[in-house]
Amino acid sequence: CWSPFANEAGNYNVAVTGKSGSGKSVLMQELVAGMVAAGGEAVVIDDGRSFQHAAEALDGAFIAFGKDAATLNPFAMIDAETAEHDGDYREECLSMLAGVIGRMARRRGSMDDIEAALVAEAISAAWDEAGNGADLGTVRRNLEARDDRRARDMGTALGPWCPGGAMGRLFSGSGVPDLDNALTVFELAELKGRGDVQAVVLMLVVFLATQRMYHGPRTRAKAIVIDEAWDLLSGEDSRAFLEGAARRARKYRGALVTGTQSVNDYYANPAARAAWENSDWVIFLAQKDESVELLKSEGRIHCDAGMERALKSLSTADGRYAELVLHGPDGWRVARLVLDAWSVALFSSRGPAFAAVESLKAEGLTTVEAIDRIIGADGASASSRSETSNRKGDPA
Repeated sequence: CWSPFANEAGNYNVAVTGKSGSGKSVLMQELVAGMVAAGGEAVVIDDGRSFQHAAEALDGAFIAFGKDAATLNPFAMIDAETAEHDGDYREECLSMLAGVIGRMARRRGSMDDIEAALVAEAISAAWDEAGNGADLGTVRRNLEARDDRRARDMGTALGPWCPGGAMGRLFSGSGVPDLDNALTVFELAELKGRGDVQAVVLMLVVFLATQRMYHGPRTRAKAIVIDEAWDLLSGEDSRAFLEGAARRARKYRGALVTGTQSVNDYYANPAARAAWENSDWVIFLAQKDESVELLKSEGRIHCDAGMERALKSLSTADGRYAELVLHGPDGWRVARLVLDAWSVALFSSRGPAFAAVESLKAEGLTTVEAIDRIIGADGASASSRSETSNRKGDPA
């Protein structure tokens, strides 16, 4: 039985990669479900409702950013009392906010050193002025009050994100999403076509999840899960933000679990690359041969001849099993994920299977009842198992 938290010498972060149809989302849901069942907690950032049924079946919270979405004022996420007595906590929070607000002010590219300093000073001044009652409007006023054209320009650029701006409703107010559930899923699909907003929401949800990690017991396993969505995070500001989140997660026994369809996707922008480089664990599901060739030729991971053969041999039998290579600090091994029919139906995001559950829910059934009806009484076991066959692999 494998756990990402069985790595006391390094971090617990996991990069999951597999081509379309390889079972990547199913595996990530099984990983989350196992963690929650064992007493852990997870915050998932999804874009396509892959995790919706799992959240409903596990009594988790499912938050979609539609018309009545929760608000995400970043200052309201900070614990004012802790910030007053813990200088490291305050500095850590304000530093992460600088990455988010810099992304708002510079939708294309990254801030230079001067701009970053101006934003950091404005954030600090806003905190000193109003604590966690501050908002983006407070930061904007501090920037515009500076005798510096660049500061005023950045204040102007923040306008749409501030109260009264086109996107201000989503980022103002004193309320923040409740993360009391062991599993909370944030769905970004309703923000489709609004890439800048999706990117900022993703960063703020990560920030909120790290806040939960800070206040939770360090004996409890915690995870932030991001499936796809890497095209949203561009620029060095996003890379610095994600690296900060990964470091913070490790301190509080937290894991950053990310998923893409190809290792190449992890090299598409700085933030995705930061996730890859900060992951001690990599799970490879079925890959395209050219992806394996590039993985080896570019030296993106230590890959001997045996591992190369294993990667090229991986297969997925829809509804039956998914083969994978688990690569960690001490080497690699081949495994097979096998789920019972009930779990397959729960985790499936394929159109017909997902729609069948939604149709029965529309008749008044719960997600669990809908899956029971689809599978039938004989298949309603929620257990899952994995078959693992070890092959000799050199340490990474």
